[in-house]
Amino acid sequence: MAAAPAQPDSIRRAVIVGSWTRGQLSLFHNYIGAGLGSCVTERPSQAMKTIHAILKAVFGLFFVAAGVNHFLATGFYLRMMPAYVPWHVELVYLSGLAEIALGILVLIPTTSRFAAWGLIALLIAVFPANLQMALHPDTFPEFSATGLWVRLPLQAVLVAWAYRYTRTNTATVTV
Repeated sequence: MAAAPAQPDSIRRAVIVGSWTRGQLSLFHNYIGAGLGSCVTERPSQAMKTIHAILKAVFGLFFVAAGVNHFLATGFYLRMMPAYVPWHVELVYLSGLAEIALGILVLIPTTSRFAAWGLIALLIAVFPANLQMALHPDTFPEFSATGLWVRLPLQAVLVAWAYRYTRTNTATVTV
C-alpha cells in the first residue's frame, strides 16, 4: 500500500477536525496555487499595488469629503435623523468629525486597520439614517424614491470596502 503524501500537521488536523482557520485555508490555497504555475504569483505586480493605493486614497478622501459636508450642509443631514435618535445637531457634527478623522487615518499605514474597523462601525451606526431616507422619500424630493432604496445596499459595499483594509497584506500570496 502506497503511503499518503506528507501533509503539514495543520492541514491534517484541520481535515480531521473539519474546521479550517483562515491561515489553514491560506496554506491550502497556496498548495493548490503552487500546482497552477503562472496563475498564482508570489507578489502583486507594481500595477496592482498602484491600483490598491489609488482605491485606498479614493476611499479615505470620500469619507473626508462626506465628513466636511456634514458641516457645510447640516440641514440635509438633520432631515435624515430618525425622530427616536436624540441630539440631532450634535450627532450630525460628531459623525462628520468621525468621517473626517477616520478617512484620514485609513490612509496612514500604522492606523489603517483601526480606522477601517472604525468606519465599519460608523457605517453601521448611521444606517438608520439612511433607512430613514428610504422610508420617508417625501423629505428628500431632490432624489427619487427608487434611488433612496438603491442607496441602502451601497452601504454594504462600503462596509466590504472598509473590511478590505482591516486585513494585513491581503494582496500577497506566498508560495
